[in-house]
Amino acid sequence: MGTPAGSRFCAVQSREATFFPHGVPGEQTFGTRDLVLGDTACSLQGYHSDITRTYSFGTPLPEQTRIWAIEREAELAAFGAVRPGPSGEDVDAAARGVLQRHGLGPGYALPSLPHLTGHGIGVSIYEALYIAPGDRSELAPGMCFSIEPMIVLPEQFGIRLEDQMMVLEEGARWFTEPARSIGTPFA
Repeated sequence: MGTPAGSRFCAVQSREATFFPHGVPGEQTFGTRDLVLGDTACSLQGYHSDITRTYSFGTPLPEQTRIWAIEREAELAAFGAVRPGPSGEDVDAAARGVLQRHGLGPGYALPSLPHLTGHGIGVSIYEALYIAPGDRSELAPGMCFSIEPMIVLPEQFGIRLEDQMMVLEEGARWFTEPARSIGTPFA
């Protein structure tokens, strides 16, 4: 019959917890002008999802808005690189290239992207293909994965936007529509 549907996890982070890819244990409080990073997943008929949004709790600071816009640009650049043929490493390079053009990085150096840009998703929440340096596996129609090029500014904040997509013959298709602004986490 398969795995029952429902939530698999939910992490809500603020303040210093936002600059750790999967948060930190313990209670957190939210103050005005803090960022909220929410990461959650569910499953349906044995298949998993994974989505993350970072948004402002109140009016964002100018630096939060600037970095959020770079994060969105990196996510869209990775999406634009998805089609049959390129590798996971190529898609990762598209996202990291955006960050470097904005003076972040290079590579895993902070401030910038401290972990992979994405991962396969399906019957497990983390599967191959990895959207990361070193994964030379070629994208092929039908592959499903997340794109989540997190930006971390140590001792300040982290921003991650994560959405799922599927490789098609002609490119890619989002399963979840990307966030439009730091104040509008869902379309």
